[in-house]
Amino acid sequence: MDGDLFYKDKRECIDMKFGKTAFALGLILCLAFFAGCISSTEESQGETIKVGVIAPLSGPSVTSGEPFMRGMNIALDEINNAGGVNGMKIELLVEDSKSTPQGGVDACNNLINLKEPDAIVPVLSSISVAVAPLAKENRIPMVATLALSANVTSEDNDWMFRYFTLPEAQTMPLVQIAEAMGFKKVAVLYLTDELGVSSYEVFRQRFSGEVVGESFIGSAGDFRTELTKLKAQNPDALYVVGYETHSVNAITQAKELGLNATIFATSIAAVPTARKALKDAGIEFYTAVPVTYNEDDEKVKAFKDKFLGLYGKEADHHSCIGYDTLYLIAKVVGSSGHSRDGIREGLSELDGFEGLDGSTDIEGKDFLIAYEPALVRDGTVYYL
Repeated sequence: MDGDLFYKDKRECIDMKFGKTAFALGLILCLAFFAGCISSTEESQGETIKVGVIAPLSGPSVTSGEPFMRGMNIALDEINNAGGVNGMKIELLVEDSKSTPQGGVDACNNLINLKEPDAIVPVLSSISVAVAPLAKENRIPMVATLALSANVTSEDNDWMFRYFTLPEAQTMPLVQIAEAMGFKKVAVLYLTDELGVSSYEVFRQRFSGEVVGESFIGSAGDFRTELTKLKAQNPDALYVVGYETHSVNAITQAKELGLNATIFATSIAAVPTARKALKDAGIEFYTAVPVTYNEDDEKVKAFKDKFLGLYGKEADHHSCIGYDTLYLIAKVVGSSGHSRDGIREGLSELDGFEGLDGSTDIEGKDFLIAYEPALVRDGTVYYL
């Protein structure tokens, strides 16, 4: 065989084999590349924004916790069905505080140690104050809500924020009503927690007349002893500060005892179930509430219609606050990302937010909802 021909054939054979090998190798690399892209996309699609919630789902404050969570779940469905935030869906990690500070701390530790949330929403004053140090210690942003106490946020804790209001905002409208009516003495029956003590102190410090007080513990249901003492003081008004069951029981027992005074109550007495109970007892009262009960607000009406359709119950301002709180967090994540540092920075830089409860005033780490004075008569809220 001609040598040149032999080597030519051999080179063609080698070139052919090399070409096939190169093609096969290229195909494998391409498949590996696309497989990696698919895997990366699946991981991105599987990533969620984890929001922990510490809510009172048992104990005396369940009447606030349950509607709060229902409102938040409506927001969750709306946000996720619209594509989530930055392409990621929100996941709620819910723990029961059992309506106690220690229960709140246990729930918070469980969230932080086992579920690694991006942010946490503690609900109620006493729970929020109890877990605030954990926010700073673990460098995790928290947005407290339904938390009235002035001690929730502080200058030395950059990780705790609040979406609600302050004791002055809920109590001062009642102080102003008492002043306008010329009252000289107001009795305050208050719960011995952050909510009750803060509200009592505002009335005591800001009312120009005399303030007398009696306190009770969270498990109390019979207030006749305390009310009898207050009745002996002959007050012009009785201000009851507690949760729903406390408020309804104390106000109805005051009537039974013949304590003939104008009734003041916190916003909890304006929720539908409390209004009905007090209406049935023939009692009207003054309070301060957000714009939630304005029947002319189309956004609120649409939310209430959806709430009624889903749960068969009327929504209250706690439901609206639950809804708004998640939208507030979603807004921050949308602009600043879902890392803990990003959420903290986003909350710090927030320049405004408007939800079902109206627009907020921002004072430091507090996003404050306005509370308006109102008279509740025959089960209906009338803004004054």
